[in-house]
Amino acid sequence: MGKGIVIFVEGYTEDELYSRFREKLHSMTENHKFEISYLTICNLKGIGNFKTRARRKFEKDIQRKHPELEYTIFLCYDTDVFD
Repeated sequence: MGKGIVIFVEGYTEDELYSRFREKLHSMTENHKFEISYLTICNLKGIGNFKTRARRKFEKDIQRKHPELEYTIFLCYDTDVFD
C-alpha cells in the first residue's frame, strides 16, 4: 500500500512555508530515505470551520482519486491571533 501526505493550511503565508517543506520531502524521497506516493498541500483560505472543510476536501477531492493510499494528514494553522 502506498503512502500519502496531505497538509492542510489556512492561508497563503503557510502555503509558501509548506511548499518549501514539500520540496524538501521530495528531495528526500529521491534519495530513498522514505517513500511517498502522493503529497499535496491544500490552502483552505481561512480558519473558519477548518476541520470540517479539511475533512470534506479530503474525502471529496483526494481520497476518492487515490483510495488505495494510506494517508497521514496534517492540519496547520496559526495560533498567534488567539489569546
